[in-house]
Amino acid sequence: MEMAPSASANMVCVFAPASGAARRLSPRRVRLATVSVLAMALLGCILVLVGAEGGGFEAMGRTRATKRKLSIVLMKDDKFLGKTGDIIKVKRGHFRNWLFPHGIAKKQDTTIMKQLEQKDKDQKIVITKMYTDAMEKKQKIEGHGVWIFPKKVREGTNKIYGSLTAINVAEEIVKATAIPIRITSVEIPKVTELGEYTGTVELADEVTAYVKIKVVAEGFVEGEEPPAE
Repeated sequence: MEMAPSASANMVCVFAPASGAARRLSPRRVRLATVSVLAMALLGCILVLVGAEGGGFEAMGRTRATKRKLSIVLMKDDKFLGKTGDIIKVKRGHFRNWLFPHGIAKKQDTTIMKQLEQKDKDQKIVITKMYTDAMEKKQKIEGHGVWIFPKKVREGTNKIYGSLTAINVAEEIVKATAIPIRITSVEIPKVTELGEYTGTVELADEVTAYVKIKVVAEGFVEGEEPPAE
């Protein structure tokens, strides 16, 4: 019993130039033209067969898919990419080789998003507590009233020896309130003579205590007139 020839066996690509065209071309050109057409025909046959199998185009689709950018979530602030919690898209190789190994980012998924939400809630609690503590310190410092600093005065003037510094103010606040104060958080105007001044103490973001300062001569008693200039 003879088997019917397969479809692939019947797929034969033949090129036979017209006899008139062949007579007008040199043998060398005819051979080159024949080879070119055969190569193109063969390539077309291969593409048709690959497409018929279905795997070829799927593989091409997968290749294109791997080149798509990946959605990630930043776990740290990055001056080039953004802030913690930002969702961005980056090349897969950059994520795999740098961002993930260095803990800068993770793939966006439900677990990561829940972790970020919880982290955001915890951070808000911390910020609220810091703000509350700062407000209590502000009330305590400002509730003290006027901060008096006795200074030795040059004879016949209101000029003081030396000057009053932020360190002097910070030390006095710590002694009176037991509130730790950073020297860099205290700002006062230049003080070189007797008088009243206003300084500030930065306790937290958007929380500043105002300090009323009075520089008096050594031995000065409240209610007495200060020495004339």
